[in-house]
Amino acid sequence: MRIISGEVGGRRIKGVSKGVLRPTTERVKEALFNILGEKVRGALVLDLYAGTGNLGLEALSRGAEEVTFVDLNQDAIQIIRENLRSLNYTKKARIYRGDALLHLKRFEKRRERFDLIFADPPYLTKFQISNLKSQLPLTPEGLLVLQHYKKNPPELGIVSELKKIRERRFGETVLSFYILHEAHSRKFEAK
Repeated sequence: MRIISGEVGGRRIKGVSKGVLRPTTERVKEALFNILGEKVRGALVLDLYAGTGNLGLEALSRGAEEVTFVDLNQDAIQIIRENLRSLNYTKKARIYRGDALLHLKRFEKRRERFDLIFADPPYLTKFQISNLKSQLPLTPEGLLVLQHYKKNPPELGIVSELKKIRERRFGETVLSFYILHEAHSRKFEAK
């Protein structure tokens, strides 16, 4: 795996042995960041189910102000730490070990907001945010990007107040883009 573009573009990052984690492919990652464009620069980013930190590290390389990484797996947390050190991004990152949905609730309770939230849950797990008491911790113009298996769409529920604005398929992988309903931005509106 490598960082595709930005400040440390071309640098290799540490991955894991096959079967433990399923990192985002370079093709999907490049398409994602092409869609996001300048939205990454200066953004506060939340990387849920972060795995090796692949998406969050790419965001840092492309000018994100700070990335918060969340993963349940201790080996993944260690790899994220090593990748941050090797790229000299430790001061621009926070790392939390634990359940992603539990941390979403904590961020919301603390009124922390993010401009971008990446969520890449295990493919056989449904992403269920319908049980959250309030909306995602997104800024008013924030964007949620869900990566999921094409046969396992997320369960957002009516409580989430999200509106899907775009979807891209890459074989078995789907990227779904959501904004808050009250957001006025049309920058990512599906064409």
